[in-house]
Amino acid sequence: MNQEVGAIMNYCYKRFPVKVYEKEIPEQFQVPCMYFPAAWTNTKNDTVSTFLKTFTLHIKVFHKDSGQAHDAAETIVDAL
Repeated sequence: MNQEVGAIMNYCYKRFPVKVYEKEIPEQFQVPCMYFPAAWTNTKNDTVSTFLKTFTLHIKVFHKDSGQAHDAAETIVDAL
């Protein structure tokens, strides 16, 4: 999973080249930036013969104000 998350982080960085945090955000964090918390995993039986595993990766985008953060996030989402 780490290679996949790294590839997604790189892709997002190319669209919005700012400081990237992945472990935790320090008290005095740089703005603008992106934060990639750990991916959330959901596993369950799909059918009698298959297994389903879903990964969810939240990306938090910080900017000078919420409008600029929304615009940056929307650019990333549209590119994905």
